[in-house]
Amino acid sequence: MFGDYLQSVHYVDKALGQFVGQMKAQGLWDNSILVIYGDHDNSIKEAAYYEQFLGRPVTALDMEQIMNQVPLLIHLPDGALAGIDSNPSGMMDTAPTIYHLLGIPSESYDLMGQSLTVNKDRLVPLRSGAFSDNRSFYIPSETGRFESGTCYSLSTREPVGVNACRQGYEESQTMFRFSDQIITYDLIKSFNRTDHANK
Repeated sequence: MFGDYLQSVHYVDKALGQFVGQMKAQGLWDNSILVIYGDHDNSIKEAAYYEQFLGRPVTALDMEQIMNQVPLLIHLPDGALAGIDSNPSGMMDTAPTIYHLLGIPSESYDLMGQSLTVNKDRLVPLRSGAFSDNRSFYIPSETGRFESGTCYSLSTREPVGVNACRQGYEESQTMFRFSDQIITYDLIKSFNRTDHANK
């Protein structure tokens, strides 16, 4: 199964290379912003595959990160800002980033994320109850109780006292409550009416 997954990665990589080659041949590459986002993990949860591939043991933190990290590739014209940003980010940061890159002010939009071009700490909440920021990664327990989860320091990759993750956990839960209520009750329309009334 893992070999088939690596083969599919090879296929996607080759297809992406062909796509980029076609863009260059048509004169589009140097005038385009290209954004590619992986929207889910590979669903392979057996640690032994990763240990064999990486040549080392994998921890619970390694597995949680592997199962939640997906690629985000952004190409800018002329290769501007080329490099790797290893700071955490999530899907909610994609729209603010694209607006910023296109020069579109995002203040008039109701967005929860922030542009990846801004050098700020980012919080990435996950539906499982886990979250990550620049310092910590919180993994919830099966009980769902915050105190039963594990808080890891990303600098040492070792567990620390769970209270080190409390603020991030509470902020994550608040973000999901807001998001769920906005979607469930279609509140964006009321936000827009209020904003226009105040202007």
